[in-house]
Amino acid sequence: MSKLLAQINTVPTTNGTLGSFVDLIGGGTPKTTVKEYWNGDIPWLSVVDFNNDTRWVSDAEKKITIEGVNNSATRILNKDDIIISARGTVGALAQLTHPMAFNQSCYGIRAKSELDQSYLFYLLKSSIPKLTQIVHGAVFDTITKDSFEQINVSIPSLSIQKKIASILSAYDAKIENNNKIIKNLEATAQTIFNEWFVNFKFPAYEKVKMVESEMGEIPEGWEFGSVKNIFEINPPTKVAEIVDVPYVEMRDLSESNMTFCFEQKRKPTNGSRFKNHDTLMARITPCLENGKTGYVNCLEDMEVGVGSTEFLVLRPKKFSFREFTYVLARNATFRSFAIGRMIGSSGRQRVSGEDIGRYQFVKPISNVIDKFHEIIAPMFNLVKAYSEENISLKSRRDQLLAKLI
Repeated sequence: MSKLLAQINTVPTTNGTLGSFVDLIGGGTPKTTVKEYWNGDIPWLSVVDFNNDTRWVSDAEKKITIEGVNNSATRILNKDDIIISARGTVGALAQLTHPMAFNQSCYGIRAKSELDQSYLFYLLKSSIPKLTQIVHGAVFDTITKDSFEQINVSIPSLSIQKKIASILSAYDAKIENNNKIIKNLEATAQTIFNEWFVNFKFPAYEKVKMVESEMGEIPEGWEFGSVKNIFEINPPTKVAEIVDVPYVEMRDLSESNMTFCFEQKRKPTNGSRFKNHDTLMARITPCLENGKTGYVNCLEDMEVGVGSTEFLVLRPKKFSFREFTYVLARNATFRSFAIGRMIGSSGRQRVSGEDIGRYQFVKPISNVIDKFHEIIAPMFNLVKAYSEENISLKSRRDQLLAKLI
C-alpha cells in the first residue's frame, strides 16, 4: 500500500475537468398512459433503486419494453456503466451489473478511453461532496452537465488506476457478499414464517387437530384476533434526556433490515421513540410499498433511540414475539393490508397505527412461538454481525478512497 501511495504521489498525471474524461448520457420516461411501453423485461432505473450506498445495482422496481425505449428519451446503459442521481436526491451512485434503462432524473456515465470504468466509479464517489456543493435549481437541487466541468481532477496512468480500483473493489465485493448472505437469511426467515403460520406446517403439526374458525380451519389452541394482541404500536417511551441519542431517518431503513446499526448519532428535535428489539415500519408512500422496515438490534439494553415520525414503532408484548413481529411486518399479506388503508393526498399517503392494529391473524400457541424464536434468533444475530462488519468495511474503504484518489 505504501508503495502504491508513493507511486501516486510521484508519477505524472493527466489534469482536466471531470467532464472532459467522461461521456454523460441522459435518460427519460416512456409515456405512462401507453401500456405497451411498460411491464416489459428491461429494468428502468430511478434513484429508489440504488440509493443505498452499495456499489452495484442489478434490478429496478419498474420495467419497460423495447417500444418504450424507442418512443422516449430513455437510453439503455451498458454493463459496468455508472448511474448517478442528478435531481432532488442528488449524488446517489451505482454501477450496473447488466444493461438497463433509466429516467431523466439521472445521468449515465461512461469513461472515455484513457479512463478505467471501475476507477471512474471511485473517482465519482470521491467527487460527490463537490458535486453536491454546486447543485443548481430554484425548486429541486440539480446536477447539470456543467457541474462536471467545474470539478478539476488529476488522473494517474491506466495501470495505477487499475491497481487503485482493485484495492477498493475488494472492500465492495466483501460488502456485496455480506448483503447477499443477509438477503438469503431474510428470505429463509420469511419462508419459515409462511410455512408455519400461513400454511400451518409447523413442527409436529400432524399431531395437532384442526378446528373451524372465522378464517377457516386453524390449529387447535390457536386464537383468531388482531395484531394488537402481540405488539404495541407507537407505545409511549420515556427518554431521560434528549441529547446525543441514536437518531434514525427514513433513508436509514432499507427494503430489508433484519437488524440494522446506526453509523452516526446526532441530537434530534422530536420523533418516534424506540428501544432494542422494536420493529420500525415505514408508514408513508412510497416507502411502505418499497418494504422499508428495520429490526432494532444495536442499542444498549436501557438506551432509547429517536427517529422519523414517518415510521411506526411495533413493540412485542412478550420477549418470544420480537422476531415474529418483524417477520410479520415484512410479510406480503400484512403489507398489502397496510397499503390498502393508506389515506391522504397522492404525494403524501400514509397508514395510521390504528388501522395497522386492525389486521386480523391467527395467534400461535406459546410453544410454537418459542420454537420459532429459538430457530430465527440466531439468524438475526448473524445479520447483526454482517451489518456491523459492513459498517467497518465502508469506513476503511472510505479512508483509503481519500488517500488513493
